Amino acid sequence: MKFNLLLLSLLLSIHCLGQDYSYQSDRAFRSPNEFIGYTFVPYKMENPKQGIKSRLGTDDVSFRISRSYLYVNGGQFEGAYNINTINPTEYGFKILHMNARDATIQGHMKVILNRIKQVEALIFRRSQKDPEIIYHIMEIPQDVKQTEKEYFTDINELKLESTSELWGKTVRPFFLNLQKTQNRLREDDDLSISFEEKVTVIDKTKKKKQKKPKKKKKKKGEEESEEGLEEEVMEEVEEVVELVIDTSTIDTAQTDPRKLKIVKEYFCHLRFIQTDDDGDEKEIKKVYRIEKWKERKDEAAKMDEEKYQIEFKSKDVPGGVFYIYLTGHRTISSMEFGGDTYKMRGF
Repeated sequence: MKFNLLLLSLLLSIHCLGQDYSYQSDRAFRSPNEFIGYTFVPYKMENPKQGIKSRLGTDDVSFRISRSYLYVNGGQFEGAYNINTINPTEYGFKILHMNARDATIQGHMKVILNRIKQVEALIFRRSQKDPEIIYHIMEIPQDVKQTEKEYFTDINELKLESTSELWGKTVRPFFLNLQKTQNRLREDDDLSISFEEKVTVIDKTKKKKQKKPKKKKKKKGEEESEEGLEEEVMEEVEEVVELVIDTSTIDTAQTDPRKLKIVKEYFCHLRFIQTDDDGDEKEIKKVYRIEKWKERKDEAAKMDEEKYQIEFKSKDVPGGVFYIYLTGHRTISSMEFGGDTYKMRGF
């Protein structure tokens, strides 16, 4: 729970410094539930009846969708609107809403999708007496697109034929879904998740000298001390112990494998940059020791959907487990830690 709150404070502290425009390519929407927690920041407003088009700043107008409300922040329609239903349509989705303070004021917001289910525009109508206002979502600029492509991990980029191929890999998620909000990550967040296999070779034949107490014999006529204890001296003895050695020093061709003990440990590392209200940055690192894992397959899922789930057990994670989801092509699609989901770019 503390870790979830830490991530939430991280994202709130970052985004309170100013939000970016939403890009059409940020994500696709295939069902009404995928809107929950999402915030749209349009870059242009259009009133078709009046023939007015105006550019918007990133802090001028935004639309945030929760399970019960549509929040309009900024602009002439600012307020909270009760959501009645979110219905699929031929153009995308239609959100039917009413004013939270006056149930007689009922309107809608149309969500216009392109052919790959990305949002091109929002058409908001406060009530039946008001005109429809179009809010356009920006296409991603080419320079930003190229930078993000090189930095973030794409959904079809990292393929795992087996879990053994995971170790040594690092992923940079593009989107973070907390339990109530969806947050597009930025390069400045520097959030990464990496997986480590630590191999330790132990040479069981090495010997180490160890001191062992030896009782000193009393001479004839010598009196015992007040406590009646004999004086102790140290004697060197040899004891076989397990010594950890550098794997590079082992000549496997010349060493009897029965004399070696190999210990493998597995870890997941989560790292990000936390920014406070003053803009000061602090590096946050989390390490999860992995105890074991198992894989499941959803036979009903399609090839481009999340078909495989790998469950990792770790006492360091809230709930004791975390998950990696793979597409039918066995590429990493998302990861889930304590109810929070990290999605790859292009989901």
